[in-house]
Amino acid sequence: MKINLAELFHYQTQKQCVFCHPSEELILKQTDNFTLLFDPFALLPGHLLITSKGHYGCLGEVPSALIDECTSLREEAKEMLRTHYGAEITRYEHGRAGHCIARAKETRSCHHYHEHLLPANLSLHLDYKKIHFIDEKELPQLFERFGEYLLVEGASGIKTFYRAEGETVAPHLLRTLAAEELGHPERHDWEAYKDCKMLLEGKRTLLSAEACETA
Repeated sequence: MKINLAELFHYQTQKQCVFCHPSEELILKQTDNFTLLFDPFALLPGHLLITSKGHYGCLGEVPSALIDECTSLREEAKEMLRTHYGAEITRYEHGRAGHCIARAKETRSCHHYHEHLLPANLSLHLDYKKIHFIDEKELPQLFERFGEYLLVEGASGIKTFYRAEGETVAPHLLRTLAAEELGHPERHDWEAYKDCKMLLEGKRTLLSAEACETA
């Protein structure tokens, strides 16, 4: 039986934390504490996720002792995407702001750290108070002081912490902005998105590359 990974992910969101127990079919690489995944609802080929194995609500909650490990995996992933897609990388994270599951009030949450990496040079700007930061080790203090946030890093490498505490942030807001800028606004709502074409194209490219490098 052919497995539709998008439908499987939808089913798993109803049963368990999908980032604590990601499907093996989505895993590209793992370290001791983090996992690099293919986004099952990819906006474009090569759309990846980084998530923690421990259940932390956002990157601002990840212990500082683990940040270097996460940074190393991120830089490796970004270089992989640059190499195979010839594009700079856009990165974003909903730091507990704007739930990613919106279908029912009692399940409207997705508070397990996961950030997105897109092989595309996007300009994701928000009309919130913002703070530029240099090192991810600054995030715990920013999160403790300001609470919920949205994180965006563009091709320039400028990292922006948008203060979202007290704001009404729409579900998957940054995905919506990215989908619109990519010219595919119909892909904005992952809950209604069941086309695996972008995911499978990314898997073919990046898994083939991994196999060649380890051969």
